[in-house]
Amino acid sequence: MKEKRCMLLPGPVYTPERIRNAMSKQMVERRGEDIKQLSKELIRDLKKVFKTERDVLFFVASGTGGMELALVNTLSPGDKVLALSCGNFGDRFADIAVAMGLNVVVERFPSGKPVDIDCVRKILQKDEEKDIKAVLITHNETSTGVVNDLEAISQLTREHGALSLVDAVSSLGCVDIRTDEWGLDVVVSASQKGLMSAPGIAMVSISPKAWEAVEKSRYPKYYWDIRRFKKFNEEKSLTPYTPAMTAMYGLKEALNMVLEEGYENVLERHRLITKALRAGLEAIGLELLVDEAYASPSVTAVKFPETIDSTAWRKALRNKYWVSTAGGLGDLIDTTFRIGHMGYIGREDIITGLSGIELSLREYGFPVEIGTGVAAAQKVFAE
Repeated sequence: MKEKRCMLLPGPVYTPERIRNAMSKQMVERRGEDIKQLSKELIRDLKKVFKTERDVLFFVASGTGGMELALVNTLSPGDKVLALSCGNFGDRFADIAVAMGLNVVVERFPSGKPVDIDCVRKILQKDEEKDIKAVLITHNETSTGVVNDLEAISQLTREHGALSLVDAVSSLGCVDIRTDEWGLDVVVSASQKGLMSAPGIAMVSISPKAWEAVEKSRYPKYYWDIRRFKKFNEEKSLTPYTPAMTAMYGLKEALNMVLEEGYENVLERHRLITKALRAGLEAIGLELLVDEAYASPSVTAVKFPETIDSTAWRKALRNKYWVSTAGGLGDLIDTTFRIGHMGYIGREDIITGLSGIELSLREYGFPVEIGTGVAAAQKVFAE
């Protein structure tokens, strides 16, 4: 029965059978030809979703580990960085930088709103001495369901001369990222969200400009030294330390599935199900946190009716209707819930999820006409 659960979570996400089967393979020699070939294929396919011809490397880590890796390899203690935050994970990127002893200027934007491009422009133009060495950007803010204008921010960063360090943990595989075209210096992502695999692998793309910064970095590091990974990859098609073979098997099968569907088709699927979900939620009578103009194709934050206990309701939704959603984060923890629609998600998941939400809200006294949300989503799918 558990296989039937409708997992509308912002990660880790539902892992399809093909990927689970791939992860059940036997371990192989860690320096053998099998793992070398797998590493080559992983990097080849990751470049396709990153949309880059530049270096892509992977590590045994979470997305947070990848964010720290980006900082510790391209900067030095005391460097000034601009952290752009519109939610919990933008704050996390800033917190990592603070913990590392960087001089962090945090520019925060209201929850549910994107990074203000004009504000970024003014900050960077004011920095005439070019003291800001890097701009920390959260592409897709998972806590609010906001997608930021990465192309515009990157252009301003390039004009200034700072590095662009991008958290794409919840956007890669769901939101278009044109690493080379937009001139992104370091892009960090992970295996357990849009790429619908298990947690355990962080991956990064690195531009030539970022590699120049790597050579100047004065941070002490051993495991996180990206030069070791580059050297081993170029010379041996291996990682310098024990690889997470099971996670690698799963990620490779996930990339197979993405490329079989066609990556542009995957992105379009995410846009379509987001449109249908938002239409359904609004038809039910729920208020969405984020305007459609900058709504994320991978996660939607919903304002919770004040008359209902959100924690108890989500528990009932999960236990009775088998629909799993996520609570709010940060200053939105008591006022919102989040619906993840990333990775292995299709029309049937949206219809099932909306049906469960309607039924459970009605049980809690919310005035909803059964079927209105489902019908609104179906109308989008039928267009």
